[in-house]
Amino acid sequence: MPDMEYFLSGLHDCIEKGNYLQVINVAQKELDRTEDDSIRKPLALALSRTGSVDRAMEVLKPLLGTEETDHETLALAGGILKRQWEATGDRRYLEDSYSFYLRSFREGESYWAGINAATLASVMDLDVAKVLADEVLEICWEEYGRMGTRSPFWLLVSIAEGHLVKGDVKTAVKWYKLVTPMSYKSVGQIKTVRRNAGILGRKLGGETPELLKEAIHTPKIAFFAGHRIDREGMPARFPQKDTDRVKRNLRAALGKLRISVGVASLADGADILFHECLIEAGRQSRVVLPSPVEDFRAKLAADDPGGWLERFDRVLQRAAVVEVVSRATFDHYDEDAYSLTTDFMIGYSLNLAEELDGEMVPIVVWDRKIHERKGGTYCAVKKLRSFGLEPETIPLFPETEKNDVSPGFSGDSYDGNAPFRCSMVVVGPGGDFSSDQTKAIHLGAILEQIRKVLLAGKYPVLKKSLGYEEVYLVFQELTDAHSFIADLLGTGCSCSVTAHTDFALLFDERSFSARQLYSPALSEMVSLGRNLFPGDVFCTTSYRSLVRYFKLDSFGFQYAGSYSAEGEEDINLFRMLLEE
Repeated sequence: MPDMEYFLSGLHDCIEKGNYLQVINVAQKELDRTEDDSIRKPLALALSRTGSVDRAMEVLKPLLGTEETDHETLALAGGILKRQWEATGDRRYLEDSYSFYLRSFREGESYWAGINAATLASVMDLDVAKVLADEVLEICWEEYGRMGTRSPFWLLVSIAEGHLVKGDVKTAVKWYKLVTPMSYKSVGQIKTVRRNAGILGRKLGGETPELLKEAIHTPKIAFFAGHRIDREGMPARFPQKDTDRVKRNLRAALGKLRISVGVASLADGADILFHECLIEAGRQSRVVLPSPVEDFRAKLAADDPGGWLERFDRVLQRAAVVEVVSRATFDHYDEDAYSLTTDFMIGYSLNLAEELDGEMVPIVVWDRKIHERKGGTYCAVKKLRSFGLEPETIPLFPETEKNDVSPGFSGDSYDGNAPFRCSMVVVGPGGDFSSDQTKAIHLGAILEQIRKVLLAGKYPVLKKSLGYEEVYLVFQELTDAHSFIADLLGTGCSCSVTAHTDFALLFDERSFSARQLYSPALSEMVSLGRNLFPGDVFCTTSYRSLVRYFKLDSFGFQYAGSYSAEGEEDINLFRMLLEE
């Protein structure tokens, strides 16, 4: 298989699994490097799935009106226009989408283009809708006759949707249910299925929308937390000998709950067992680490209770996605570092469930004892309950009474300064200036706006500093940083903003003097800020996930691509859109 064919196959596999950001990052870099237009289709599809429909159309446009305008390109353009119609309600997008889908169907006889044309024709009350549905069903039946139980996902969906266009809800429900066994691996496609069915269901009215909602598989996104393996000197909680029993119980729970995607860290013990169960069942494993992979792995290697480092490496190699909460490395982490990771994972899981039109399902391996440490499993249980979510609990000792208080285990003692969480905001003028004097004048105006906003909002700031091209501020509380950004932009300030949550270090913990506050992530945020333009407002995955965790509003988020400072790993960025 040629390299490019193999590369494109990998992109489509990631799209099927819902790993859109990974596709966008990898495809954009390869397109820039090779200028191979075949990359444009999966890139445009991934962009449209994340809501970046305008950018998706920009990527696809070079293929429209050329020899490269095959029926697949036409259908893809139809899909982007359909999303623009759904976002704006502008009927012109609806009509254009229908035209592209219909042309694609006539040129390529693709059942997927045809069923979309039929659905949109139904929305527009065109008489041809049921005629198109019959044509599509005829093609599907011929294909189904050849493939039988090996029929692809979209073939079964098209049969279901064809019956729905014709008003036969009962038969449509039957076929949608047949798709369920395939849905675990095609989790990235379910939102499209549910969206199209929803369009037709609302048109048919009555109990149809509810019947379709029940028939079409809802992706289950598991947030997971659990205990590590016991160390010497620990109270008995999760001995190494119990790993097989716990893994069997985990495997049974994942099957019972119909989990499609799992999100967890990768410490020894319950975390690794959870990811192994996902991978062995063909489900999607997403790993979240509190620090860079090399740093986390080194700490595990230095404290491996036996055989877990090799299992860590195997899971990491097969994980669909690896997210890192902090890009900083420290010799010691206190409880707040692990508490931050828990907050990140909850927010990340909720965002992922929304993006995939699914449901977050929390699962814990827990001894049912109350441990007051901020970063432990009981800490995760408390946080989940604050969202009204009661986790599915896999007890380590079934006979243990609930809410039994345990002194826990504090681990190695450390008397030095531990890193703590903070939120960084970098504000700059953005763009090019004719002279340093012009830049300085503009930066001075921004400084005055910042001063007024800080004074009016009474926001406590740990550190603020003026650089050559930017102002950066460090807030201890994310809520303060978030409100500050909204207030600053609300003044009409012409500036660029970047926001990130990470760890910082105090050289002297008795004082919050600005000169004693240090965070390795600041230099990357400053570097990013210097590449922005006025009006650019971006944040990182960690910031976005924690905004979701703290239930903050004011902004919507749209994926904007990745950035890397020289010698550093990529950072995924989201554009922050100030809501009315």
